[in-house]
Amino acid sequence: MHRLQIGRSDNLSAMDADQHIMVSAYADDSGKTVVVAINYQAQEQQLKLKGIGTAKTYRSYSTTATPDDNLKAQPVQKIKDDSVSLPPRSITTLVIDGTN
Repeated sequence: MHRLQIGRSDNLSAMDADQHIMVSAYADDSGKTVVVAINYQAQEQQLKLKGIGTAKTYRSYSTTATPDDNLKAQPVQKIKDDSVSLPPRSITTLVIDGTN
């Protein structure tokens, strides 16, 4: 697995970006991509996923302030409009299988 170079499309400064959503992404040779996103905002945010190829579904694991949400696995979900929802004040790991 190797780290991917990613860019922001919201034109925020580095200081402002650090207070909104921070993202890191990794990929392997089988087509799987893992994205780790931290949403610092008090409301749900949409994360645009560009350049993920033909992937149509993902599985997410979130940790929030809710006691039962510690790495809580969500059912497989469809990627809609090339974006996914991030819960408020959360750390979310997305596992995207590029072979589906």
